[in-house]
Amino acid sequence: MLRGSLACGAGACGGDDLEFMTCCPTVPAGPGECCPGPCTSQTCGAGVFRTLRDVALLAEPTVQQRITGCACCPGELRQIQFQLVAGRPHALRPAVTVAEGVHWPPPTPDDECVQWSTDPGCLDEAGECAAQQPQPCPLDPNCPPPVLPTLPLPDNPCLCEPFTRRQVCVEIPENAAPIWADLVPLLEIYSGSGILRNIRFRFYPNPFGAPYEDLDPCSWCSEINISYLPSGARLTMDSTRRTIYVQCPGRADTPAEQIVSGPQGRPLDWPVLECGIPYLACISADSDTIAADASVTLRTIVREA
Repeated sequence: MLRGSLACGAGACGGDDLEFMTCCPTVPAGPGECCPGPCTSQTCGAGVFRTLRDVALLAEPTVQQRITGCACCPGELRQIQFQLVAGRPHALRPAVTVAEGVHWPPPTPDDECVQWSTDPGCLDEAGECAAQQPQPCPLDPNCPPPVLPTLPLPDNPCLCEPFTRRQVCVEIPENAAPIWADLVPLLEIYSGSGILRNIRFRFYPNPFGAPYEDLDPCSWCSEINISYLPSGARLTMDSTRRTIYVQCPGRADTPAEQIVSGPQGRPLDWPVLECGIPYLACISADSDTIAADASVTLRTIVREA
């Protein structure tokens, strides 16, 4: 049992998933009090199961006590002690599906017509959002702060802004997580019958449940960019393990961190949704590359400290 389900070798020694119960559920006195029909540990204790990631054995089992002569249990019983360690510190609730197999809307005439701007002062979206940020108070002009050197940051040169995007948004409800815990997404993208380029996820805090058109376009709190997916591929981003991989038909699962980045091609900052408020998740991609059968699935997982 303590060996887990993962065979050692090829990087599989990082630990396994451990499912446990936070308390011993109360078994009802009679049928129907917990759920229709006979009650089981799964149906009566559905709310108390948690999962720990990357769990491994820290100290081998040792026998603490031997019990013999039990009338109901012939033979010898042994009380055993052992220690486990979890590589990920959070206890995870079961995943909740927010949206499954959602397709992008069909193209509109606006997707075919690009309006060009010849204004030399025109800013892109990132520049407009930066210009809206409040400026700091002016300090002593005779004693300016020291100028720090600009540090180089890695970026994704394959990421570019397409002429037109198509977008679909899904709501993450307020009761998806308690206020004292946080929420992380599990994303799945299927490219369908064509390649998919310049995919972008944005998460917007939406405490008043406003539609996307009424939200400040600069108010997103997390952004994920995926530069490319081949035809028939499925990308999975697991925020609980912080792993990204692509599945292609007839091929082995492939790590895909190199095609995923944060805002403006910068390193990815894994999204964490907090404060127990509703969010709006909006997924867009290059309109010219979205196949009719391309789809997105979003699940959320509550993390408890």
